[in-house]
Amino acid sequence: MSIGDLVETLRNGKHLIEIEESVLADYELPWFTVNLARKTSKALLFKDVVDKEYPVTTNIYLGKIDISFHNSTSLIVENFKRLISILLNVSLDPSSKISVLASFAWISDVYPRVVGSQGFLRRSALEFDLTGLPAVRHTAREEHPVIKNPVILLSDPKTGQTILFSEPVQVIDEKTLLVHIPRSSKAFMFLEESTKHSEAINAAIIIGVSPYLQLVSKMDWLPWFNKYLLAGGLSGGPVNLMRVDGNLYVPFDAETIILGELVPGDVRPEGKMLYEDMRYYGGFPMPLVRAKALMHKPEPVFYTSITHPYLSDEYALNNLREQLMTEYVRLLAPDVSYLSFLSFDAYRTVVVGLKNANSRRAYEIGVLLFSLKLTPYLDTVVVVSAENKVEKVENLASMLLTSLASNRILYFENPQEEELLRDARREKVIVDATSLRLDYISERDVLTSDEFKDSREKYEKILQELRGE
Repeated sequence: MSIGDLVETLRNGKHLIEIEESVLADYELPWFTVNLARKTSKALLFKDVVDKEYPVTTNIYLGKIDISFHNSTSLIVENFKRLISILLNVSLDPSSKISVLASFAWISDVYPRVVGSQGFLRRSALEFDLTGLPAVRHTAREEHPVIKNPVILLSDPKTGQTILFSEPVQVIDEKTLLVHIPRSSKAFMFLEESTKHSEAINAAIIIGVSPYLQLVSKMDWLPWFNKYLLAGGLSGGPVNLMRVDGNLYVPFDAETIILGELVPGDVRPEGKMLYEDMRYYGGFPMPLVRAKALMHKPEPVFYTSITHPYLSDEYALNNLREQLMTEYVRLLAPDVSYLSFLSFDAYRTVVVGLKNANSRRAYEIGVLLFSLKLTPYLDTVVVVSAENKVEKVENLASMLLTSLASNRILYFENPQEEELLRDARREKVIVDATSLRLDYISERDVLTSDEFKDSREKYEKILQELRGE
């Protein structure tokens, strides 16, 4: 299912607000998205984005995962458990031969398949301008427009090795993109290896993929999975791929695909960019992608999440990823009850519920989670007793940081300066909070409307239209 198909499904089910008012991609669109999300769980379609080629859709997952995925969350989790069980527990026992064959037959049904590229339009470098894409800037402090969560495919032409992941991309100029690649990520290691023998790496920036591929694109804690296969296994059907520019296989269901090259050493300082902790980071050298071609559907819809700690698509998708991550971690540590990341801390802190918790086991679990590299920026593991189910995990941090004794810090590591990409916290910490009693902390607003006063009249008009439905 493409994003265009999903938008039509949401429209037919009356889960979509179509905004006819002209809005600016800079400041207005993300601000409207956040504030409308406070009023409604419906997806948004901005049909007229000033000076941009495409309409924009967002909040297509927030508050409606089951609708957008056409499956219940519980079924997605069961499909995930089945898939990893098959690939981790292939038995050589002759008595289990039938079940093994049945398992591989199921995998063959969801294995990615190659189809043609019919229905796509292709423009050469002389025919497109990347600044016409409706990438957004949340505030004036963001230096470049940002595509928050595209899927990125890199391919080494010498070895044939590929990697699929999702990170923010900045639009630098008419033909240039900057890709944010954290130093501790698998994408960074892929580039490090590829630059030893390749003059250029093929790159595809893919915008508006199917919900299942969007979900798995950030599941780098499964190092041995083909993500196209994983998306097919979760959805129950194969991902359709098309071959472009030699040996690059991209999803057919995408709305827009930017094809280009990433040349080793072709870097520039990353512009300041907003993160979920509502701080700005940037300035470190990041690789550039020089665009060579643009492929898109005849009437594409541009999809992007916005940046917000809990009112965004990435927040909704990460909640589902946490459930899948918990199932995976349970294979290694059955006493883990749940995992919850602090979104307002930009996913650098994870809270772990542990059964029969004690300090020694808390330390072991913390070390395990650091070794799995659940996110590129994970630096704090807080282990709590499973009986203390954290209902409002995004409101937990201030209480923990002000009430823990120093002897509850089980592990502390100060990394070398060259290992860092952000100028905030510089340590890795495991916290034993297994004996801490958790009290409710009232929710706090993160964004205010003060800097958007000029847009208030337009916003109120949209609200009036929403109330009149």
